[in-house]
Amino acid sequence: MVPVTELNSRTRGPFHAHESINDLEQHPQTLPQIFHPTSESRAFNRTDAGRVFSGAPRLPAEEDAAQGGTQAVEPWQDNKPELIGKPGREKYVLKPADSRIPHPHLIAEAKDRNDLNDEKLQRERYYTRLREDQERMEAARAKREAFEESKKTRVDTGRWQFVVTDVQTTRQGTGLDGRGTRSPGFRYGVPAQDRKRGHVKIPTKVEA
Repeated sequence: MVPVTELNSRTRGPFHAHESINDLEQHPQTLPQIFHPTSESRAFNRTDAGRVFSGAPRLPAEEDAAQGGTQAVEPWQDNKPELIGKPGREKYVLKPADSRIPHPHLIAEAKDRNDLNDEKLQRERYYTRLREDQERMEAARAKREAFEESKKTRVDTGRWQFVVTDVQTTRQGTGLDGRGTRSPGFRYGVPAQDRKRGHVKIPTKVEA
């Protein structure tokens, strides 16, 4: 009844992964039951199913792998969000499971195990993908931090440093119901740090 993981006596590692790498939570957009007519002469894959659940149009024939087209990137590399709908009422297109999986490099590793017989080359490709992914994440974080810092003005008085951030409350940031998260005020109801229990609320040092 309980899944058993057999270990290799030589490497002390599992022969197969204990858990499936495709285990994902059920997406809310896939809850309704949809009867979508498709042509029998055309393959219907996960990418097409995600677009049907999202109400998005079909991919162009030159980008559809089922029609003989060439995709820009592999499904497990497609992490760029796609929006559809009128301005102000956009929604995201549901990506296939290969794109939403939290560790897509394992898909590439499984493909390398099936296609390559050289274990050394498999490890090199695996660690190369991990290194490139880490560099891409660090570059994105640095870019995000630089953008946030560009919106701040620092005033140094010698004793204190005041950080001033320009904010603007617009309909685009607050949304039609006033609960948008792109404008200040959406954290109302969350206590400030000085009102939480256990925090020191008196000065601990004096700078002269």
